[in-house]
Amino acid sequence: MMKKINSKNLAAAIMMSMAFSFTCAANAPEAAPVVPENVPAVVAEVAVPEATPETPVTEVAQEPIAKEVASPVTTTVAVQVEVQQPVVQEQKEFKAQGIVNWDKGPRANVEAIGVGLPPENAGQRGTALARRAAIVDAYRILAETVQGVQIDSETLVQDLVVADDLVKAKVNALVKGASVVDEGVNEDGSYYVRMSIPMFGKEKSVAAVALPAVSKNVAPEPLPKVEETVLPKKEVKEIKKVKYTGVVVDADNMGLEATFAPVIYDTNGRVVYGLANLDKDKAISEGMVGYANVVQDATSGNRAGENPLVVKAVAVKGGKNSVNPVNVVVSVEDADKILLANENTQMLNDAAVVFVK
Repeated sequence: MMKKINSKNLAAAIMMSMAFSFTCAANAPEAAPVVPENVPAVVAEVAVPEATPETPVTEVAQEPIAKEVASPVTTTVAVQVEVQQPVVQEQKEFKAQGIVNWDKGPRANVEAIGVGLPPENAGQRGTALARRAAIVDAYRILAETVQGVQIDSETLVQDLVVADDLVKAKVNALVKGASVVDEGVNEDGSYYVRMSIPMFGKEKSVAAVALPAVSKNVAPEPLPKVEETVLPKKEVKEIKKVKYTGVVVDADNMGLEATFAPVIYDTNGRVVYGLANLDKDKAISEGMVGYANVVQDATSGNRAGENPLVVKAVAVKGGKNSVNPVNVVVSVEDADKILLANENTQMLNDAAVVFVK
């Protein structure tokens, strides 16, 4: 608190100050100002620090500030996670290639992936032009892949295309009718298109074009009968009693190649199963055999059924004039087992055959 000053003391102080400042001392008493009685009260009222109250403004302002900072941080993190994650999942990189998926059984197909680059300075039209280039590339690769398909041990689709103009026209129509099953943009900005042609089917399939052409000179033959066998009589009786649902020939790690019309031979050269023994319409619509990479896949209740007869191949071979290893060779004993089991269930007539390669 400041000391209270009375009016008489204040007047004397002012007069002394003015006397010091002005050179004419004679007029000093007459120039003395009249000081109002309320001046000390004004000075005291301004100078007192106790009059400053505590303000709650700071506390009120801090709460909304803290909430505003915390809320957007949480929201930003959530948005980044939800937006960025699917972008990473959709990033793909496909290269131009042709694929023959024999292991899909009746749904086997030929696929080709075409890739196109957008022209420089193409702007918004770049993606559309790259897609068109990818489709043209896929057609080219698809045609090459289809023509390389092995029909039997002697013949490729290409052999039929060269020799028969009608087959050539059908293959071209097949390629042009391929369906687009996947497409998109690669990480490098190129465009990819995956196209597919079914291997089997009564119409618009590779088998529908190739098998009639290759089998037109193949006369139907019944499966051979087992008149005599080296198998014990007890085993023969058990085989005929069991209802086998199919046959699996295990040729794993022998270099077996897939084909439309393979043959099962025994070591004496007897044909146990081939195109001549099968309904051609069934071969076109379903294929003569299915292919698997491991025995477990071949015996899991698919084409060969729940209870297949499993035999081990002793070799793989080509045909009379080729070395293409598309046919399997089994022992005479296993060949007899296959034919005896078929007499009971007709599993070969149903093409319930799987090769493990």
